[in-house]
Amino acid sequence: MRGKNSFQEVFDKPLVEKGDKKGRSTGHLARRNECIAHRYYYYGHYSDKRYNAIITLLSEEFFLSVATIPNIIQDNIEALQLLKKRQPSVYFFQARWPHMKWQ
Repeated sequence: MRGKNSFQEVFDKPLVEKGDKKGRSTGHLARRNECIAHRYYYYGHYSDKRYNAIITLLSEEFFLSVATIPNIIQDNIEALQLLKKRQPSVYFFQARWPHMKWQ
C-alpha cells in the first residue's frame, strides 16, 4: 500500500492491512455526494447565492471541477426533492455534518 513505509517511519507501530482493495470506496463517494447535495440545498435555500456561484463554491469546497458538481447534483435529485419536501432547518445540517460551517 502506498505510504506504508512513511507511516511506519513516523509512528513506529505496525500498519494493519485489511486486504489491498484498490480503487474508490463507493460508501465514501455516496457520503460525499450526499454532503454535496445537502450543501447545494443549503446554499440555494438559506443564502442569496445564484446557481453559478453555488456551483463554484461547491467546486472549491470539495476540490472538484465545476463540471462535476452538476452531475453529482443531478444524480442526487431524489435526495434534493426530499429535502425540499421536508424543508429542514439549519440544525438538521449541523447535526448531520458537524464538521462543516452552516451559518
